[in-house]
Amino acid sequence: MKIVLPTICVITLAVQGLSVAAESEKPSAKPVKVYLVAGQSNAEQRGNIEWTQKNWPEYSAMREKLWHYRPGKKPPSPFLGETYDRFGVEFAPGMAISDAVENDVIFLTSAVGGTTLYNHWRPPSGVKRIGGEVGPLYERLLHHTHSLVTNLDELYPRYEGQGYELAGLIWFQGENDCFGTFPYYKDLFVDFIHDVRRDLGVPDLPIFIAKINDAWCGEGGEVIRRANEHAVHTIGNVEAIHTHDMYHKAHYNNQSYVVISQRLAEVMLLYAKKPVHVGTESIEAAGKAFYDRLRKRTGKPDMTSLKEGLVDYYQFDDLTASSSMHGANGKLTADETFGEPKQVQGKFGNSIMLKGKQQVTLPGYKDPVDAEGMLGQFSVSFWAKNFGGNGNYRIGKGEGRPITENDGTDLDTWFWSDQANRLGWDVRGFSSGNIGVTAAVLKEGKPRTFSAVSPMGFAGNGIDWIHIAVVYDGKDRDLRIYQNGEPCVFRRILDPKFDTSKHAKRMDGPVGVPVTPIRAAENVTLTIGGEMKASSEFQCYDELAFWSRPLTEEEVEKLFNGGAGCPILAD
Repeated sequence: MKIVLPTICVITLAVQGLSVAAESEKPSAKPVKVYLVAGQSNAEQRGNIEWTQKNWPEYSAMREKLWHYRPGKKPPSPFLGETYDRFGVEFAPGMAISDAVENDVIFLTSAVGGTTLYNHWRPPSGVKRIGGEVGPLYERLLHHTHSLVTNLDELYPRYEGQGYELAGLIWFQGENDCFGTFPYYKDLFVDFIHDVRRDLGVPDLPIFIAKINDAWCGEGGEVIRRANEHAVHTIGNVEAIHTHDMYHKAHYNNQSYVVISQRLAEVMLLYAKKPVHVGTESIEAAGKAFYDRLRKRTGKPDMTSLKEGLVDYYQFDDLTASSSMHGANGKLTADETFGEPKQVQGKFGNSIMLKGKQQVTLPGYKDPVDAEGMLGQFSVSFWAKNFGGNGNYRIGKGEGRPITENDGTDLDTWFWSDQANRLGWDVRGFSSGNIGVTAAVLKEGKPRTFSAVSPMGFAGNGIDWIHIAVVYDGKDRDLRIYQNGEPCVFRRILDPKFDTSKHAKRMDGPVGVPVTPIRAAENVTLTIGGEMKASSEFQCYDELAFWSRPLTEEEVEKLFNGGAGCPILAD
């Protein structure tokens, strides 16, 4: 039997008569409206979309002008599109607002369950009053937002330069502050509103509060709800809706999430048709100030040792991908659908963005080989930004033949890479987030293909730059892979021919893997990209560097620098 929702507000799915999106709906010329969803678990997408499809099949068509993005969980996608498998408090506001305005609409969710305003979301003004550190989720919200609006042309396929508007923030949080930290909530919440508006560059950003339920929060819950009401009555452009009559056992049920989202839609529609903020200059300035503040916190490490043994360094500040050391130009290969590779904002300066079969070849790079053409030791470091979805990501200088052509004789141990199963090396990421290193080596005088894979890779969320370092020491039989300054755990070694007895008890830890010098592919050109499969995804590369020696863990940490990074050859 079809469930009928109570008509508790004028915005219900039935009363509103939400229309089904038209096919091939063109992007609006008006600025994209960007809404934020922040808080703890009830702000996440916890509703079952199959439930809504069963009860409202008329609202189950994909909406091309209404998108949702949850960094680290799901790439940007249309409402009720392929990856919109669960819904949250953005559901009814999104549909109601997209029907009410001509603008394209994006909801960005940056929420984590079990978190407190006191710790995880503590704003800078709260730190000045009560001490401690700025909450990591407060900073993450700012990072996600500034990254999205700065990179709309990369993250939002419908973006055609029409600009954007930060149109509002939904806040659904408080349960975890009910137990011990609720006396601080009132002042911290006022701080949060003022600080997030300042740090996003929108002084009157509308704040829409879904107040927590009173099912089991006791005195703390009442204090937090009063704090919400205090913000509504003392700060402009703040609205609140109640949830106390909804089914609640820590989390709500499907029907309750829909009703809560309908109540939010009602108050959000009051603001949707009027621009709260015109222009993006203050938002861009706020973003610059935010990132400058983070960089000052980490400082600049001493990079002197990283200049030792440096073979080549590509900062990608120009489209020719020229080396910062030798000036040799790279060659760009176009894709039939996406054309030439393009340059976008990088970790430092610019970076190279690749889609589809686009690739960059760097003929100026030469492996640091010995007189016999063997690559005994080398390290490679780079920053990558991508979605890590259905594509493969690679940097390699190898020669091979398709794995399907293996005749089962001299190369019976090759895995993962058909670009380095005869000569050379390959660093590759996979759609599942794994990262692998493949190299052509000799074992007892016979060619063998060495491969190691780790579940930690450089599959990202589309906005965060991830640092990868590979340290290869064939002389000391050691391989290390680092992600964001931390050694990766190897899942398995894919060459049973190697003697792994001395490593057998350490296979589940961040350990070295036995390797031997690589049979270098001296006549092969270093290649980046060329293997993306998903047309909506991209891969960006910046600060690619090679050394003729193994980097130390301390040097890798310097390159990562707490996430701020540091150029190797800086002025």
